Amino acid sequence: MECTILNDESFNDFIDDDFDIKSFSANILQTKLVADYLQHLNELIRTLDGEIKQQVSSNAPVLFRQASSIGTIEDVLENMQSRIGSLKSTVDRISTKVTEPYNKILVRKYQLTRLQNTCDLLRRIKGVLQQTKKLQTFMSPSNAGQQQIELVKASQCLSELDHFTVDTDFTGIDIVEKDLQFVFKARHDIQTQAQDVLENGLNHLNPAQIGTALQVFFNLGTLHDRIQSIEQRQLQNFQAQISEYLDLKQLSRSKDPSNPGRTTMPNIGNTSQFRALLWTNIDKILELLYVTIAQLYNLSRVLAKKKDPITHTTFIDELTKQGHSSDLVGQFWVGAMKSLRKQMKISMSDSYHLRQALEGEYPRLLRLQNDLIARLNQLQPGFSEIEMDLIDKDPLDSEQSQEKQKANLQLNECFEIFEKSYLSILSSRLSDPINLVFSSSSTTKLLPTQQELESFVKLIVNELTVSIVSEALVNKVARNIGKAIQLFAAKCEQSICTDSEGSQVVSAPTAAQLRNISAINILYNFCSMINKMLAEQQNLPLTATTRIADALQCVHSLMNTAIHPFLNSVADCIEAILATMHTEDFSQPTGTQSDSQSSLYMKELQEFIIRIQKDYFTEFQCKDFMYENLAPIACRAIELFMEHISLVRPLGEGGILRLVVDFAQIEFALSPFCRRLTDLGKHYKILKAFRSLLILTTEEFQNNSVIGDVVPYDIVLHHLFSRAPIEMRSPHQAMNWSINRYIQWLDEHPNMSDRLAMIKGTLETYVQTVRNRQQKEFAPIYVIILNILDKGLASTA
Repeated sequence: MECTILNDESFNDFIDDDFDIKSFSANILQTKLVADYLQHLNELIRTLDGEIKQQVSSNAPVLFRQASSIGTIEDVLENMQSRIGSLKSTVDRISTKVTEPYNKILVRKYQLTRLQNTCDLLRRIKGVLQQTKKLQTFMSPSNAGQQQIELVKASQCLSELDHFTVDTDFTGIDIVEKDLQFVFKARHDIQTQAQDVLENGLNHLNPAQIGTALQVFFNLGTLHDRIQSIEQRQLQNFQAQISEYLDLKQLSRSKDPSNPGRTTMPNIGNTSQFRALLWTNIDKILELLYVTIAQLYNLSRVLAKKKDPITHTTFIDELTKQGHSSDLVGQFWVGAMKSLRKQMKISMSDSYHLRQALEGEYPRLLRLQNDLIARLNQLQPGFSEIEMDLIDKDPLDSEQSQEKQKANLQLNECFEIFEKSYLSILSSRLSDPINLVFSSSSTTKLLPTQQELESFVKLIVNELTVSIVSEALVNKVARNIGKAIQLFAAKCEQSICTDSEGSQVVSAPTAAQLRNISAINILYNFCSMINKMLAEQQNLPLTATTRIADALQCVHSLMNTAIHPFLNSVADCIEAILATMHTEDFSQPTGTQSDSQSSLYMKELQEFIIRIQKDYFTEFQCKDFMYENLAPIACRAIELFMEHISLVRPLGEGGILRLVVDFAQIEFALSPFCRRLTDLGKHYKILKAFRSLLILTTEEFQNNSVIGDVVPYDIVLHHLFSRAPIEMRSPHQAMNWSINRYIQWLDEHPNMSDRLAMIKGTLETYVQTVRNRQQKEFAPIYVIILNILDKGLASTA
């Protein structure tokens, strides 16, 4: 039957496992009346008694059955008691029989253990005596060549002795006491001699001596400690040496000539002596770095070749198993670079003179770096490309710990703090002369002289020559030179006039034009000297040459800016003069006096070109530049000349002969624009070919191979229109355009198909006119024009 008082909340406090009567009573005394709570407790007690009675009465059959089984349990316990007694007596009898044999066996065991210990001790004593005797033989004096061989054998004896003496106490054994003392002294002597051999081998880079010493240390079991000691000592020695070599007090100390044994502390301003000693010490630092790397490199090679005679494992693998790095050179290099960079920063912050010396002669420092890297590459091929650990690697950063950096870049980083200052100083050295030249406000000093140009170019050559030690540095120097060239161009631009005063050609050159010409001459000479310098600098990297050449483009652009307004005016005047040919009469028949004379426009053109050649062109010293810019004007003049010639109408036989004379005269007129007229290329060929066409009859035009191949179709067709009857109007007449308007249209439509389409429309207009007049046939020249037009359209299709 289920107990009902468990569900009563009044009993909850009393059935908890952590019920404490003291704390419960104290709580009742503080929160409730004691008399009332006692009465409540009495009621709970009565309730509990009633519950117990109820449980007993309801479970009476079960209680009776359990009470009746108590007798059965007592019988079972008595039976077990008797059996346990029998078992105990049996065990006692067995124990009595086993104890005596066990004690005998135990005694024999102690005897055997002591016998074995005695045999082992005797064996060890014998081994000690034998190996000590061998050791004494190997330790006997001999010549220096045999001393190394005996040293290895002696170390092998010590290795064997270690097996006999390990974990063994020889205290009180007189027979081996002196031998052990000899062994202790021999061990010290062997280690000392082996260390001397190792030092001598490292200093003279002798692999045989290094190998002997390493074998000794391996036999003695101290190889790992010795290698670790060498690395630490090498790094500490390097740190101490660079600290001493870059110490301001040491650099500032000089010898007293009157007393060679004394040193004085002179003024640091004596920079020549200070800098000489500084560069000597820099050489010593890099030489020490090379020597140390060479020693560790040879040490690593020997470690990789020497093997354990038993396991045939190389010494370097044995070191790796003990947690030592297999890259001795790389480990030292990273530590040395870290120390060198730190010391350079400290020395630079402590000494202005040291910083000034290294910044001003940074290329010299870079040359020493490159020499060191070259020597290291000879020592260990590809050393500069070896990936080393980062100098400032954070061991807690797993990603950074996997990053690597090339050895030559790490060495450059140690001195790169001087590079920015050097480039800044270089920028000032290059820009100061330019600013000084253009600092005067007067126009006479606004442009540099030839001597000043040569000085500036010489400065550029010197800077490039000094920085050629490093491709990276020379590229940066070239970039600064490019900026200086751009500054030079910007300063020159201030003296250039591009308004009407600088472009007029109707009178003598103005002051502004003369100043423009001087600027162009100076800029051209500057470019010529720079290009000559680049051609002579054969060792200059392509990147540096390209950067300087690109910077010269701004100078070329400035020259074009200065000369184009003037050249545009010249071209405009030539175009205007050529356009006046249409005001002359070319309809005369042959046989007149004017047939052999040039036209008035041609005379005007020749006079104009002769005048500008005398007043302007002769002032230019840059002939190549002038011919380069005048050639397009000459080509344009030929093109306009032929277009205007082809449009001359009416045209008689005498007019044709006069035009032929004009062809010869324009060659003479344009000769100042180029060295040879043949330099004008196809334009000169067209000019000569078109002149030969003028003297042909109209019928001879039809199958002439020059048309289309040399002389453009539109020029020939325009000329044939000039030979046609009046009713066959030219294209500009059919469109009711002026000749200038038509010339402009031709310029806007350089495509031959567009021009021929215009001419085709003109012919269609003529055909329509003939039909409207109900004429029975076309003009004979129409067929010739139509055939040539069809060929032109077919060639452009």
